[in-house]
Amino acid sequence: SFLGDPNKFFDLVDGNAADTAVGLRSGKVVLGSVLSERLGIGVGDQIPLETADGTVQLDVVATANDYLAGGLTIYMISGEARKLLGVSGVDAYVVQAESGKLSEVEKALREYCQAHGLLLQSYADLVQYIDTMINGVIASLWMLLGLGCVIATMGLVNTLTMNILEQTREIGMLRTVAMTRGQVRRMIFAQATLLGVIGLIPGAAAGVLVSWAIGLSSQAVLGHEVTYQFRPGLVLGCLLVGLVVVMLSSLIPAERAARLKLSSALHYE
Repeated sequence: SFLGDPNKFFDLVDGNAADTAVGLRSGKVVLGSVLSERLGIGVGDQIPLETADGTVQLDVVATANDYLAGGLTIYMISGEARKLLGVSGVDAYVVQAESGKLSEVEKALREYCQAHGLLLQSYADLVQYIDTMINGVIASLWMLLGLGCVIATMGLVNTLTMNILEQTREIGMLRTVAMTRGQVRRMIFAQATLLGVIGLIPGAAAGVLVSWAIGLSSQAVLGHEVTYQFRPGLVLGCLLVGLVVVMLSSLIPAERAARLKLSSALHYE
C-alpha cells in the first residue's frame, strides 16, 4: 500500500493518471504489469484478494511497470490496505527534491536517518547499484563467450589434427610430387577456413534467430515489450573474430602437416 501522489509513483502501462488517482481513492487497485500479464487481468477487470473476512473482488484501474517482487504486485491506497489486510505503519518514504536542492536535502535526510536508525537510498545510489549488477552480468557473459572460444579452438585443433592423420598418406604423396611445405600449410589453412565458414555463418544466423525469439518472450516475462535491435556491425565483427580464431587454431596442425616425414607418411595406414 502507499500514500502519496500516484501520478509521480507509477510508471503506467495501461490507464491514465487522472483515472488512477480517482480510482485508488475509491478503493480500486493498480496491478504490476507482470502480474496483469500472467493472470490475463487488465483495466476494468476484477481481481480476487484473500482477506481476513474472506475473498473480495477489487476493480483494476491501471497496470504499471514495477520491479518489486518481479512485478507480481498489487497497489492500493493505504487506508484500503488497513481495512482489508490489517496493514499498519510505513515501510518506506519516497522523497522528491526540488531542482538545485538535491545535496541539501540529501544531507538533511542522511543526518535524520543516522539519528533514527533508518536506511536511506538515493536515486543515484540505486542507479549505481543496478549498473554494478548489470556490469557484473555483462562481464560474466564475456567470460562465458571467452570460454566458448577456447573450447571451440580446442575442438577445431582436434578436428584439423584428425583430418591430417586421415590424410597423412595423401599429404606424403603430394610432397613427393613437389608440393612444398608452404603449399601444405596453405592447404590446411584453406581447410580450416572452409570449416570455419561452414560453422560460423549458420551459427551467426541461429544466434540472431534465438535473440529475436528471446525478445518475443520479453512481454510475458517482464510484463512489457523490449524493442529488438539487430546490429549488423556486431554480427559481422563476431564473424571476423571467429575467422581469426579459426586461422590461429590452424597454425599448429598446419605446421605438423608441413613437417611430416615422407618415408613415414607414405607407409601410413
